[in-house]
Amino acid sequence: NHIFMRRQNGYRILLDWLQSGLIEKIGVIKTAVVTKRRTKRERLQVDAEQLAALHAGVHPERPGATLADAEDHGDGTFTAHLTTQIPRKRYVDMPVPSEEFIFSMRARHEDDAQYIAQRTRKTRSDLVEMGFDRATGADLTTEGEALWWGDPRAAARWGDSFDTEERDGALAEVTLLEEYIRADRDGDGVAELLRVFRVGDTILEAAETDEQPFVVFCPFPRAHRMVGESLAEKVMDLQALRTMVSRQTVDGVMLSNRPRGQIDEQGVGESTIDDWLTAGPGVLVRTKGGGVIAPIADAFDPSQGLGLLQFLVGERESRTGITRLNQGLDADAISKTATGTAMMQAQGQQIEEYVARQFAETLGRLFAKKMRLMIAEGDPVMIRLDGEYKQANPAAWDGDMPVEVRVGLGSGQKAQRIQNWQLLIADQNALKANGSTLVSDENMYRARDGAIRDMGLGTPNEFYTDPSTPEAQQAMANQPPKQDPKAIEAQGKAALAQQT
Repeated sequence: NHIFMRRQNGYRILLDWLQSGLIEKIGVIKTAVVTKRRTKRERLQVDAEQLAALHAGVHPERPGATLADAEDHGDGTFTAHLTTQIPRKRYVDMPVPSEEFIFSMRARHEDDAQYIAQRTRKTRSDLVEMGFDRATGADLTTEGEALWWGDPRAAARWGDSFDTEERDGALAEVTLLEEYIRADRDGDGVAELLRVFRVGDTILEAAETDEQPFVVFCPFPRAHRMVGESLAEKVMDLQALRTMVSRQTVDGVMLSNRPRGQIDEQGVGESTIDDWLTAGPGVLVRTKGGGVIAPIADAFDPSQGLGLLQFLVGERESRTGITRLNQGLDADAISKTATGTAMMQAQGQQIEEYVARQFAETLGRLFAKKMRLMIAEGDPVMIRLDGEYKQANPAAWDGDMPVEVRVGLGSGQKAQRIQNWQLLIADQNALKANGSTLVSDENMYRARDGAIRDMGLGTPNEFYTDPSTPEAQQAMANQPPKQDPKAIEAQGKAALAQQT
């Protein structure tokens, strides 16, 4: 969660991923690790021996440093100007446009597909930065834009800003295919998963890999297929009907306010047609002879079109589950009871929760894939947990650890959860006051932890002390032992008896 949301723009990534699935049937995301090199520059006072070591690149205190320049002070000392390339790994997640995503026709799941790939436009400079040989990149033939313009999805997405300018040299663009294909490379009869980088017929790299990096979200999956239905697909026909009926209804109102006219040909003068087309109150129409202009009355009833529009709105709500009621737009719901309204909202949110469940399960697969990637890379990361910075070492994690995906659905709205927390805390306080052993300090802290997080007030350690920490255990050990309430009562009775 820290790597996904804090180290990158996790909100925008989730937004693009989810929106693509709701509109384009599938939303594809790719998780990867990218190594960026930061240049560190420093000055160091050295002697002649140390300067020679820097020239040779074997200085013990500056491993990997490159000597850029040296100033001779004339007394055997020098000021060395050093540059050091410091590699930093970043775990990134990139939403993939649907026109860039390619997969085999019979694919049921992205992890089981015989072939899956991403097709992107890269410059020769990009290929060099990715680590490919510069000479090989210079020999690659560039392709035109026909490959992209031939896909209607690319034309619809980039048609208003597509760059058709041809470039040469390092900025010349090629179509790079990052392919994951199952093939028997070593001839042992078992197909391995290979990662292949290819431009046209030129293979830049081919190596065996453990898994492919893509995760596919489909809001309404079909059985035994990777591609199902989108939310937009369920209402596109209704939207076309609504557009047609709305246009006809508006045209009918316009004709009622400005009806067509019937003009006798014998009464048409030079200005008759122009005068009739000039709309306005009290405008005269000049005719000749005994010509008469009579309006043609069309039988128009706008209630028919408006009624059909309401019917189409109901059909859309029944298909998507997104109703005026659970959006807070139904004025008639004001007169209903709170309980009844809550029940109707719960019924209307079933499809929304179904889509949210599909996305949550897909997000769980992404996080599991991301966890295995971090284990493979093995670089420690610093994260802030409950207000404190701690180091996490993914190399020490178990890649086969059981991971559970919890979806926060079916437990009511946030207000209902906070009310349930309050009831639980009150029950714990009552049991604790009566000396019951059913509730421990850890149990009470966990209940308050959940309530504070649902309230959005921050972290629980800002308000309570975790009893499992060494500081809390030491403070509890320094407290005097508590006396038994029954013993205190017995002592009071004995003292009272002695006084009487």
